[in-house]
Amino acid sequence: MNRTVRKIAIAAAVLFAVILLLGRLVDVNTFRPKLEAELTSVLGRNVKLGELSLSVVSGTVSAADISIGDDPAFSREPFITAKSLSAGADIMPLIFSKTLHITGITLDQPQITLLRGANGAWNFSTLGGGSAPKAGQPAEPGGTLSVAKLNIENGRMLVGVANSAEKPEVYDKVNLDMTGISSESQFPFQITAALPGGGDLDLKGKCGPLSPGRVGATPFEASLAVRNLDIAASGFVSPATGIQGVADFEGTLNADGSQIKAAGTLNTEKLKLAANGAPSKRPIAVNIALDYDLKTDA
Repeated sequence: MNRTVRKIAIAAAVLFAVILLLGRLVDVNTFRPKLEAELTSVLGRNVKLGELSLSVVSGTVSAADISIGDDPAFSREPFITAKSLSAGADIMPLIFSKTLHITGITLDQPQITLLRGANGAWNFSTLGGGSAPKAGQPAEPGGTLSVAKLNIENGRMLVGVANSAEKPEVYDKVNLDMTGISSESQFPFQITAALPGGGDLDLKGKCGPLSPGRVGATPFEASLAVRNLDIAASGFVSPATGIQGVADFEGTLNADGSQIKAAGTLNTEKLKLAANGAPSKRPIAVNIALDYDLKTDA
């Protein structure tokens, strides 16, 4: 190793050691009240964070025991709980000016509860209400909502009806990847999950601009693939109908904020359409075109 290379290596090692030392001097827990307040304001939901920790090497701030409240019109229980949250952070501003700049958020093993009201509205629709302009008021400069990256890893999603005794449907192994989330432009997303009763889904495409306070009205265009769906065990149809079978679906979903259009091909095996019927001995393919009105729930 020549002298120049040795000097560079020593300087790099010293710089790395200094950064590690400075990182120990930063108590990230001093940011917790402010971070909770800002997240509560932006989401329009009560946010609670556990103990915070800082990793200078990976450039992340981590929090334990995350809780995000639900819309009181739907439930008093949390909308999201998670064992941990890690957020990418700009380390230099944090160390030298005690300023926390979040670059991305990852939720590890969260439980997300999606509830549908009697009027067809969903509890996630009012997310971001704190960042939406008030009725009759223009959006304030700099008041747009943006997140560089959002990930959900190995989540569990419960889908049910608000104020109902019925057990919610459970989706496991939920993974979500979004980048460039914005209330001003489109951004890519992908969701994968294991379906109730078996099978899996893969939904990917583009959505946005995000509609704070009206997330359910956010436009999107996506491709949907569903594999090995057990129709009876999925909870999508009432057991009283007697409908059974295994299905795959390949198609598209497009929403403009007021209507969702679905189109594609449904391939089924052992399809049974009546309680007293017999399963089909042949595979059946159905071409589907469906318009769903979000306002009238029709």
